[in-house]
Amino acid sequence: MSKITEVRSQKSEVKKIHKRKRSGGKSAAEIAEAEIIETQAEAAKFIGKSTRTVRRWEREGMLVATQNGRKVYIRSQLKLFSEHEGKQPTKARSRRDEGEADFKEIRAKLAKLELEKELGQLVNREEFEKKNIKKILAIKSGIFLLVRTIVSALPAEHRLHIKKLAEKEARTLIEGFSR
Repeated sequence: MSKITEVRSQKSEVKKIHKRKRSGGKSAAEIAEAEIIETQAEAAKFIGKSTRTVRRWEREGMLVATQNGRKVYIRSQLKLFSEHEGKQPTKARSRRDEGEADFKEIRAKLAKLELEKELGQLVNREEFEKKNIKKILAIKSGIFLLVRTIVSALPAEHRLHIKKLAEKEARTLIEGFSR
């Protein structure tokens, strides 16, 4: 290359740099060029995997481009597949992953409940309900006994009327408590 051609080339490069600075940075072509990896070996090195992995990802749907009739790799696609362990992220896959996470969370809660039951910290529902029924019946009989005791201390002419009123209130109270 002659000295004149070399100087012209350098001037041309300087003009391009100044133009880039004025326009705010890299051109679209330069950005695209920075995204391209030209060989499979370089792509494998970029993601820290083997060339076999890169070929497998291509078969599984990783996007590749062609440049001058040759296959080239796109950095963003390599990063995407690397982050998702070689699987193309899809909505269905995301929903499945969320479902699996929910399932694992439920299994963990179930295991925790079983452990609490074994340690005696949990009570079986049937046992709990039986104990509640016993308490309700005890309270009911106590309230009605109280009503009979109080009514028997009253004068005879008012007993029947007061007994009916007291029993009605007792039933209302017991129904509310048993719910």
